[in-house]
Amino acid sequence: MQTVLHFLDVVNSGKTDPFMVGSYSKLVNANSNRLYNYPGSLTTPGCDEIVDWWVVQTPISVSSNDFKRLQTQLKELNVTDNGKNARPILPLDGRKIIGLK
Repeated sequence: MQTVLHFLDVVNSGKTDPFMVGSYSKLVNANSNRLYNYPGSLTTPGCDEIVDWWVVQTPISVSSNDFKRLQTQLKELNVTDNGKNARPILPLDGRKIIGLK
């Protein structure tokens, strides 16, 4: 989680230098966690169907302070609805969820 928070600091600082977040599988500890993948859409307006969602079965632990920091930084990016999703969960609409492990 510290890696994600660090890069949100970089993005929110207004810097334009490219950076690498690193391995998603390391971030979510994919070796010890079941993964699910499905095609979907953004959760913010216009809800474009351009997202390849990857979800872990076991949530990643995060401290209360880090969660508040993450929520604050997402609000600053203006990419969420005040730090929350902009819509409720929708039906699968024919999409297939693939379980990996």
